[in-house]
Amino acid sequence: SGTTIVSGAYIAFIPELNLGIAIEANNGNAPLAMFGKAILAILLEKDPEVEIPFLQVQKKFGKLVGQYTSYSKIYSPKIIIKNGMLFYKLKVGNFIDKEAPLIPKNLTEENNEFYMYNMGKIEPVKFIIHESGDINLLIERNNFRKVRG
Repeated sequence: SGTTIVSGAYIAFIPELNLGIAIEANNGNAPLAMFGKAILAILLEKDPEVEIPFLQVQKKFGKLVGQYTSYSKIYSPKIIIKNGMLFYKLKVGNFIDKEAPLIPKNLTEENNEFYMYNMGKIEPVKFIIHESGDINLLIERNNFRKVRG
């Protein structure tokens, strides 16, 4: 695959199966390699969400997106996806308006630990997914509960 900033292309062949794919776009930012790999997975009767790591990560991120609230409901941060990354977003009146990317500790399906840069320090961020499907968000000493998706 490659791009010239204003256009891009992806080409892949599996000679043993006499199978190939070529994709072109007049957009240099289109994720053509991911599209091509997804199409190849489908042609090979495989699940793209299993075969393509980016889709696995996005599926995992999708579970974490939503509105959270503290026990006392004083703070209600949101977790959003922006440009393929998770972001922590908190707005409280006119005095707190914060948005920070959550940097994954690693991208395995089992790991739900992230880091966030906050007021000059790196803070650990952890999501706990319970068997019931409930999700808690732990940041420093704060425990937030997911209230809507």
